[in-house]
Amino acid sequence: MTKRLLSIGLTVFALLAVPALAAADTQFPQTGQSIWGPFETYWNAHGGLAQFGMPRTSVFPAKEGYDAQWFERAMFTYNPKNPDPYKVELQLLGSISTANRGAEAPFQHTTPSGTGRYFEATGHNLSGKLLDYWQTHGGLPIYGYPISEQFTEKSKSDGKDYTVQYFERNRLELHPELAGTPYEVQLGLLGSELLDAQGGPAAFANLGAPHNYPPQSGGTGGAPGTYPKVGHAPDYSWVAGQVAFTRIQGGCVFIVSGSETFIPGGPGWDPSKVKNGDYVVVFGHLAGPDEPREMCPGGKQYIMDKMQLNP
Repeated sequence: MTKRLLSIGLTVFALLAVPALAAADTQFPQTGQSIWGPFETYWNAHGGLAQFGMPRTSVFPAKEGYDAQWFERAMFTYNPKNPDPYKVELQLLGSISTANRGAEAPFQHTTPSGTGRYFEATGHNLSGKLLDYWQTHGGLPIYGYPISEQFTEKSKSDGKDYTVQYFERNRLELHPELAGTPYEVQLGLLGSELLDAQGGPAAFANLGAPHNYPPQSGGTGGAPGTYPKVGHAPDYSWVAGQVAFTRIQGGCVFIVSGSETFIPGGPGWDPSKVKNGDYVVVFGHLAGPDEPREMCPGGKQYIMDKMQLNP
């Protein structure tokens, strides 16, 4: 398998592990992130994994007042002030990534070539398999207008030359080595390229709660990756804290959240997925008098439905 195919492994071949039409609150262990809410709805409706790739960050507040999330091949934004169906939009990653390339020949305005389709708005042609893909996979709302002609460019992923064309929102690439498969034309990994150039996911991990993004499904409140290190919801629907393994009572596990201690149990608790000292966010409720309890002294008994690491 070539390096290029290996680089696609987090996206195309991960279809084997994550369905393109995913369920609500879709988790991606490959990147440690999830999609939910309006972003998940948009992701599913417009091509899913093969189109946009996996999420690279959680939802974060942007300076312009909207909320955003980086994906391997795109950046989603959410602004509830926009009318439907424009509350979720794709950032102009193609234009951003080529802002300093206007002097290069492929990016200069040209005249109609006589084949394919010519876009007067940007002065560029679109033809062949890239035109076919553009028309059948979302067109203008997903990719925007072409901002270059087709030309040969060396890939940052594997160092090989490919025929590419830039659009306002992304880059299309022609892969003849995959001719006859659905992956002969692919979106470039512009999301990952631009994200990594800014410091990677860590640079967007502690920006606070989103401005407007709606609560996560299940009444947990907050957004993935934006919970405090310690604390809990007023109704204990979520608890954030640090895992503490002990040797008492044959080996108890606690979640320490400030001055409070919780004893995890229930269908969402899997101690094999955490280690001593991990910060986690758990979702569920305090155990009622008739619910099963762990035989550990002290702490509040907590019935978990789900758990996630809290980096």
